Amino acid sequence: MNENPFVVNTVNQSKKNVYVDKVELNGKVLANFTIRHSEIMNGGEITFYMSDTPKK
Repeated sequence: MNENPFVVNTVNQSKKNVYVDKVELNGKVLANFTIRHSEIMNGGEITFYMSDTPKK
């Protein structure tokens, strides 16, 4: 079992903001919205920035 917490945050989350605008893992923007299992197990923080319009 891992003792390093992995925290999931959202910014601008609401009923109308249902689209992910960008994702940051430990303060760095993820270009393709993917992370490895090892990154989760190492602990850290992921932040989803939500929007009311989809990315194109």
